[in-house]
This record gives sequence, C-alpha cells and structure tokens, in this order.
Amino acid sequence: MRVFLSSSYSDVASLLPEVYREFRTGLTVTRIVLSHNCEAGKACGSNDQEVLLAQGFNIDDLDITTSDQQTIETVIERNDALFISGENAFLLLQEVQRTRADQYISKHIRKGKLYIGVSAGAVITTPNIHYVLGINNPAKAPLLSSFRALNVIPFYPVPHVNQPPFTEKVADIIRKYEHLLELIPIQNSEAIYYTGKRCTVVDSIEFPQ
Repeated sequence: MRVFLSSSYSDVASLLPEVYREFRTGLTVTRIVLSHNCEAGKACGSNDQEVLLAQGFNIDDLDITTSDQQTIETVIERNDALFISGENAFLLLQEVQRTRADQYISKHIRKGKLYIGVSAGAVITTPNIHYVLGINNPAKAPLLSSFRALNVIPFYPVPHVNQPPFTEKVADIIRKYEHLLELIPIQNSEAIYYTGKRCTVVDSIEFPQ
C-alpha cells in the first residue's frame, strides 16, 4: 500500500519522491474528476494538472460522472497511480459510491497502486467521513446513502489546519474528535505517507522544492 495524503498537492508535491521510492518520470496517473463540479470554461483541477505535469506524470483523466463501470475499471487498471482531489468530501463520496468506482479504487490501493489524495480525496480514504460534517455540507450530496468510505487507512486525516477560511471549523473538529478517533491534523505544508505498516507525516519545510 502506498498512500500519499495532503491538503494542497502543490504545496507538498516535492515530498512525493522523498517518500515514494518507486517514483520516476513517465508514470501515468489516473486523475479522477467530477465534471459537474468544475467551473464552466475552466479545466478541472488545472493547478493540480500543472503540478503533476511538471513532475513528469502522464495524466489520464477519468470523469466518473459520465463514464460507465467498464471504462472506470479499465482506466484505473491500466495506469500506475491514482490522483483524487475535491472540495466537498460528501459529493466526492456520493459519486464514487454511485458509480462503484470506490470498489476499484480501494482494490488497487490495497494491491499497492500509488494513491494521491488531496483534501476531500484524502478524507474519503478513511472508514467513515462523518467527522468532517463541520467542514463540508452534506446537502451537496443528496444521493449519498452512507458516510462509509474507502476504509483503506485506519486513521482520520484532518486537512487545512491553520488555513483560512477553515481555521475555526478544523479546530472544532479536532476538539470534538481528538479523544474518539485517531486524528492526524495536517497543515498545507504537510503530507501523510502510509504504507499499510507505517504512517509518516512529512513537511515541505524539511524538503524544500
């Protein structure tokens, strides 16, 4: 298992080669996007795209909102890594559940495929995303039937620590759940790297770009 989680990929991209020893130029990444979550006239996650390309990744975009299950399975299967970002964890989880992409994503993570999860993409790797109710609005995911998530990590990342406009909401989550769940709060300069046996928090200050 190789899971790299962050609040902001552009702030920690330099850390990936430091912890993921198999990193090399030319890796192909399946970047999962939700087309209806993109602004009109703008490319989905254009900042992430620029950073990934600058690192030498080849990007294979997969819009799960418009793809059938066979396409989803084929695209995820053929590439070296997975990349998922997103603003609302409930909407993201709704779509991966609705399309059954969650089954293929979790299967390949467990088989060892590199997973890069950013913000909501980090949150959905947990057993259950109920803990981010204070940050994200579940009303944006009216078809979501369960908060059960990918369940590929045993802890709960809390992104955007000390980052406006989330500062107070994130602090509230930490106060509410710090004795109930194994929280790992991360600032935008930090990333979590999990191998299934070891969990490490790394900071871009230690490995400047």
